[in-house]
Amino acid sequence: MAEVICIPATAVSAAQEENRKIRVAAYCRVSSLPQEESYESQVEHFTTYIQGHPDWILVKVYGDEGITGLNTAKRKGFRQMLRDGKDKRYDILLVKSISRLGRNTVDLLNAVRELKSAGVVCYFEKENINTGDNSGELMITLLSAFAQMESESISQNVRIGLHYKMQRGEWSVAYTNFLGYDKQGDGVVINLEGAATVRMIFDMFLSGYSLGQIVKRLIKEKRRTGAGTLGWTNGSVRRILQNRKYCGDVVLQLSVVSDLINKKRVKNTGQSPQYVVVDGIPAIVSRQTYYLAQGEMERRGRMRFDCDIKRYDNGFTGKLVCSCGANYNRANARGHYIWKCYKRVNGNCTGPIIREEELKAVVLSAVRKLYELKPEIVMDDIPKLSSKNTPEELCTAAEINIQNEFRSRVQKVLDLSKPKRFDTEYIHLINKIEVESGFVVKFYTGKNLRSRD
Repeated sequence: MAEVICIPATAVSAAQEENRKIRVAAYCRVSSLPQEESYESQVEHFTTYIQGHPDWILVKVYGDEGITGLNTAKRKGFRQMLRDGKDKRYDILLVKSISRLGRNTVDLLNAVRELKSAGVVCYFEKENINTGDNSGELMITLLSAFAQMESESISQNVRIGLHYKMQRGEWSVAYTNFLGYDKQGDGVVINLEGAATVRMIFDMFLSGYSLGQIVKRLIKEKRRTGAGTLGWTNGSVRRILQNRKYCGDVVLQLSVVSDLINKKRVKNTGQSPQYVVVDGIPAIVSRQTYYLAQGEMERRGRMRFDCDIKRYDNGFTGKLVCSCGANYNRANARGHYIWKCYKRVNGNCTGPIIREEELKAVVLSAVRKLYELKPEIVMDDIPKLSSKNTPEELCTAAEINIQNEFRSRVQKVLDLSKPKRFDTEYIHLINKIEVESGFVVKFYTGKNLRSRD
């Protein structure tokens, strides 16, 4: 007869008892819809539910609050739950319903399969589905597809509702950093300090200053952006100039959602209607000023340089033209500056080399002659502009405006006493200096003055 050895029973330690318990986690999610059950009540429900099972131990309640279920990219709790599940930190995942885990069928099935491959069973309370059953995945596929369709239907209804509001001219201020305005209730009121900055930007731009020059002036004068910083850039100035709200008109639906799942927004280039609420906001600049600025952008886009009076370190750049048609370029010749025709350096032109001091003397002489002639300065009429004008018409109006600006500069010089010495401002009164047998100085007034060597 074989010998039988008895192994006496031993007490199970508390740590061993804990290790024998099933590790359970839960996932909660609520979107921003007011009728949904609160995030806190879901957490409380699962905590109580898990504690009601003696053989279960609560690992963690994961969650995302106020986030859509169509896309997992912004759901930090969801992604952490997946990572912990694949690391086998829990055995069961409890979810209130399939739609709480996700409304995107593909993302939901991928998540369930990843957890299942790690040995994690998902239990959906509302639908009473357990992924440990063979029929579980089929039911999840069907129900999650319905959840996605429901979400898409809700989004479409919301979109239709927004369209109806736009058609009625209703809009809401969804931002607080709006230079020139302060939010007040459902609307805005003009902020005097910010509005002054906006007007300064439009005035400088229509006076011929470049975006870079405007940025430098704004920073120098410590003028604040809508966010209250000095972080001005060419782009931020351009966006102000292109913002139609500053002339009182609110354009609705400038962008649309092209992908419901990923919530990707794209510029509305005609795929959906747009609505304009005329006088929907207090205007800071006139419509004429706004549309002149749009024309000036168009005009500069067609030019070689971004503005006519850009303050180069060497202001003659782009103004000095050789008889061969090429521009003159500046060069340093042993401590003093000279100007050479581009084709003299890179071709066979024999245009003269000109000392910069000589050019300044020519300009001073021409301005003094212009002062003696006292030509009549006539401003051209600028047509009234609106949203119906073509880019070509806006560009033409901007050209008239900038010519009037230069003429006014000439008039200001003529209103002063006769010039005695050279001033760099005089260069900006000149459209072109042609180098022939001498110099032909062409002012923006249309007056041409010849000067011999």
